[in-house]
Amino acid sequence: MSSLEDRQKQDKNESRIDNLFALFERLNEREDPSEDVSLNTERIEQLEAEVERLRDIVHDQSKMGKIEQIEEAALNKSDTRMDGVVMTYKEIMAATGVSHTQAYRYIEELPGDYDRFMDRDDQDKTRGLIVDLSRVRTKQSD
Repeated sequence: MSSLEDRQKQDKNESRIDNLFALFERLNEREDPSEDVSLNTERIEQLEAEVERLRDIVHDQSKMGKIEQIEEAALNKSDTRMDGVVMTYKEIMAATGVSHTQAYRYIEELPGDYDRFMDRDDQDKTRGLIVDLSRVRTKQSD
């Protein structure tokens, strides 16, 4: 019996070896996939760049929309004789729907980016953003 078992094991091993050789032959017959991988990698990089570009556009459009909302709220808050209006962070939040943090970020960033906004740097009053209405009105009439 042991010789029968040994023969069965040997047959099984030979069958496994034959299967491995057949697998190696099929692998060697396949085309080189590195070109496909390279093309796919390049395409993925292009798509990632496009997504980033679109994300920047959406962010810029969203920010411009928020700025226009702040300007509109400032105009609504003012009367025709006023040259400027202070928009507090609460008023910016109400006008734009942004968070407390984002409202403060606008107060910090907009004066440096746009000449129609100034920072109200008064320690005794609530921090705010001064909107130069004469520039906003001029911008709207363009």
